[in-house]
Amino acid sequence: MDAPADDKRTLGSLSREAQRAFMQVVVSAEHELARASQRLRESLGGPTDGEGSIAHVFVERARRERDALEQRIESEVLSTLAKVRAPIDREMEAMRGRLERLRTKLEGLRAKRG
Repeated sequence: MDAPADDKRTLGSLSREAQRAFMQVVVSAEHELARASQRLRESLGGPTDGEGSIAHVFVERARRERDALEQRIESEVLSTLAKVRAPIDREMEAMRGRLERLRTKLEGLRAKRG
């Protein structure tokens, strides 16, 4: 009869050992997941103190990159407009000069007539 009691104790202890081993695997997996999350946050430039989810880090990074892109586009548009406008400004200045010369001639002609 001692044999069946030993079997029960052995099965019970095996069950506890299996539970402990399983818990160690779970704890180890959680630790590795935390380390991987930490490395991901660091590579994305997010908070490394564990605050905020990875999704929040992605959203913040996307927002920053969108803002930077909008600023680049705006500066390029302004630069392009300045390049296009420069010849127009020169042409207008040349026309103002011509108008001034014509006004001077016209005043001279009026003075001769009058």
